[in-house]
Amino acid sequence: MRRRSLLAILPLVSLGTLMALPKVAVLDIAAQTGIDAAVVVPITETIMEEVVGARAYVVLDRAYVEQVLKEMEFELSSLVGDTQATKAGQFLQADYVVAGKVQIIGDSYFVVAKMIEVRSGVIVAQASAEGEGKISALLGMSRQVGRKLVSGAPVSPLEPTPRPEPLAAGAVVQSPKTDGKRIKAGFVLPCDMKYTDYAVVSGLKRVMSKQTAWLDVAIAEKVETGTCAAAIDRLIEQDRCEILISGDWSFDEPFRRAAAKYPKVLFESAGGRWDEAGPPNLGVININEMYHYYLEGLVAGCLSTSGKVGVLAENLEGQPWARQVINTYALGAKAANPKAQLLVTFLPNNHWNNPSGDAAAAQALVAQGCDFLLGSIYFSIAESLKSSIMSGKKLRAFLRDESYKMAPYIIVSGPLRDFSVLYEKPLLDLKQGTWKRENYIPLEMAAFGGGEEAFNPAFLPELKAKNVKTPDRGTLALLDLIELRATQMRSGEFEPFTGPIKDQKGKVRVANGFRLDWKDIDAMDWFVDNVKLNPLKK
Repeated sequence: MRRRSLLAILPLVSLGTLMALPKVAVLDIAAQTGIDAAVVVPITETIMEEVVGARAYVVLDRAYVEQVLKEMEFELSSLVGDTQATKAGQFLQADYVVAGKVQIIGDSYFVVAKMIEVRSGVIVAQASAEGEGKISALLGMSRQVGRKLVSGAPVSPLEPTPRPEPLAAGAVVQSPKTDGKRIKAGFVLPCDMKYTDYAVVSGLKRVMSKQTAWLDVAIAEKVETGTCAAAIDRLIEQDRCEILISGDWSFDEPFRRAAAKYPKVLFESAGGRWDEAGPPNLGVININEMYHYYLEGLVAGCLSTSGKVGVLAENLEGQPWARQVINTYALGAKAANPKAQLLVTFLPNNHWNNPSGDAAAAQALVAQGCDFLLGSIYFSIAESLKSSIMSGKKLRAFLRDESYKMAPYIIVSGPLRDFSVLYEKPLLDLKQGTWKRENYIPLEMAAFGGGEEAFNPAFLPELKAKNVKTPDRGTLALLDLIELRATQMRSGEFEPFTGPIKDQKGKVRVANGFRLDWKDIDAMDWFVDNVKLNPLKK
């Protein structure tokens, strides 16, 4: 097989400069089933041309990449997930790896690519393009993706650029590289750090223990929306924090005002509202949980012996996305048990201010025959159901953001979100001088256990004993199916909203083999046919 020299990829660059550049491996794009496989090479080469053209990397030859991965017996067709792509980069001894996919949704093509830092597994740049027309249009879209990708990557081109002037109010933030010195980060939390079973606290503690070599932390605890501004002032003016991270979505507006007040300090609003025209030193961080609801429904459908799964849902008037959550639960439960039903009770707005009302709603679902509960389940609700357990009823549930140890007699897994994933990214970016304002929603989904044990050991024997019949892989053990679907959803190989799907009236809403895109899912105004609604509570 013919090989090209790596030194030929960047002409007119000195050997010393070339060897100092980061090494990038561009993996073959993954094509959705139904798209002509012949497009893989030209799309990959087009994206590679743009990476080469940036003159900021040593780009590995495609034939060389293919040969090394074959010698390592690495399956090229599996290189669509972030984890697999990172492993490929390790085999290739690359600093960064570029992976992507091409899909067709309706009449539109969709091309997406991401650049992943091999050492950390962090996605440092991502770009996409979509368009209609003949398959030849994919090359133009691929060139767009390649240009966007390198423009968003953290490595500067070879040509020297002037050092930025000191920040002024309203200036665009470009964080300095801070390797060699410690960083002072401030966290604004709605809780007490002694609350060790809370996912926000456990995530923060994981980051603190992992990055002790360079990270100092100051914490404002038990903060409320009305006291948030004062807490921010203290962390900046007294504790001299360089970056502030919120631990609750309700702090979004105080963080926005503070970002304008302190233009030289960086802010990350957890669960905040993304605004393209927002303050240049304010980013947003959040975890995409949507597809994890499918896995929760899958487990619920398996463990429910009655076939009735109860859902405590947010009110549609206050949280319109609750419909998507319910439908995703429903599809997961149906995949495990085609006869499974979801009994849904809507909770009133601000229901967390009335925990006894939420507990009563949960007890009512149990009285209707539900033996697995999903949705807004928290510790006080689980405690209220202890009497049902004591009376001999089988009852299971997921806890949102607390350890299953809070209610080990009912909780299968908890928490579901690992906040260290959110907190560590902006801190590392600041340290490396690559912080930029972005709406960071990691493609890594929420996970059972939220960074701790995935499942309550008391229920592991039951989980291990369950098998699920699938349309594509035959019969699989439940735990194996969870891992498979999680990997497939991250890569785009599997989409829960793939037809045929009918609504409650029996109307086909998604045709056989057709996939809904995110716009269709956002616009959804119907429920899947196995959803049964209790009266809406105002």
